[in-house]
Amino acid sequence: MVKILGNDDKKGKRRKRRRKKREKAKWTFKPIVVRTDEAATKDARKVLNFIKKKARARARMHARKGASKKWTVAGTNFLKVLKKRYLKEYLRKPTKKNGLKAIGDINGNSGIGKKFVGPATIVGPGTRKDPWEKGALESWNEQEIGALRWIRPKLPRVVIPATDILSIRNCTEMPIIDVPFLLGPPNPSREMNDDVFEGGSNISQLMHWANGVKYSPHVEKKFLRELFFGYELWHYEGWDVFEEDPLNDLIAGDAGRHLGVCLENATINKRNLVSKLDEGFKEARAWVGKLLNSSLDFALHESKLIGKAPITYKMWTGNTVYFAWNGTTIYKELIAGGKTLNEVKKLDFIQRIIGIYTLTYEAKNWERTRGEIKLTQLTYALLKGDFDEIFKNVRGGTPSSIPAKDLKRINAIASNDA
Repeated sequence: MVKILGNDDKKGKRRKRRRKKREKAKWTFKPIVVRTDEAATKDARKVLNFIKKKARARARMHARKGASKKWTVAGTNFLKVLKKRYLKEYLRKPTKKNGLKAIGDINGNSGIGKKFVGPATIVGPGTRKDPWEKGALESWNEQEIGALRWIRPKLPRVVIPATDILSIRNCTEMPIIDVPFLLGPPNPSREMNDDVFEGGSNISQLMHWANGVKYSPHVEKKFLRELFFGYELWHYEGWDVFEEDPLNDLIAGDAGRHLGVCLENATINKRNLVSKLDEGFKEARAWVGKLLNSSLDFALHESKLIGKAPITYKMWTGNTVYFAWNGTTIYKELIAGGKTLNEVKKLDFIQRIIGIYTLTYEAKNWERTRGEIKLTQLTYALLKGDFDEIFKNVRGGTPSSIPAKDLKRINAIASNDA
């Protein structure tokens, strides 16, 4: 016998299904997490310990030979463009002469170190020019270092940055250095200041990498690293609050320096190209990790991650104050964001902080197996914050704007490394 359901029976079944759905929703509904200041601070410390634990484990993994097929430049667009363009002729015949030719002359007329000569591309609306090409032509192509040369006589009088690599023509093929050794997600934006405020692997690292290649034959390693670091302090691009952009700039610059040494001495070829490039980026990361480990401010920064977001300035914005990481802190996500402990651990912000802390453990691993990463006495003084007020007062100015009495103080320390 077949039972034919009437309308009442159908309505009853629908009501029953809706009731079950409501009951299920009641148990799966996400509760609002309410914390006291004390509880949030306690949980924030747990998250910070989680960050360190993950960073330590990641650094150990990076140290293992062949531990990850992703921890290499192999398969990247960066490698492809190097082989296709910048190192094409050199790799055909790897000699010292061809290595120097690939690097380019110090005046920026050729090679990786070539400067952008224009004209700047119109990108609209109207006559708006590409900001990076315009910046190269109007400001960056010649940088007088003035008084700093009194401290470091071996530095060039005028720095001519490798700005051609920033051009739209180049960036069509290589908008960023897409290697796993840089921090944060890809950030291919060409809008001015997105490199600083958004972080990640961005356009500015192209120039820092090319500058490292260009000046490696002309400036001793320890002084070139000193110049890289001094630039980040001088320009106030986020080192004071340990954001990604200055750390990536330093990694890229020093990896470029390493490649420049290999080209100058013709110790790199088709067979070892990948391993040499990997080695350069790994050494650069260890050096930047050493800077972090040696910085008094980085140790103090931990308390700011737990509490209120630290404020920072930018070189080009006068006295306008910005919050680091757009105001995000562990504490804020816990107390104001209403997130559980596990939810906070999964945040993109936390994963990016893990990336920064990984550098500190990579530096320790490097020194344990390969020896001390040496820093100049001037670098240590800068890391201690001895000259923070000087940098703050002349932010965005020329080196010649440093008062004579301060220059004497700086030189007294710098002379120990001459």
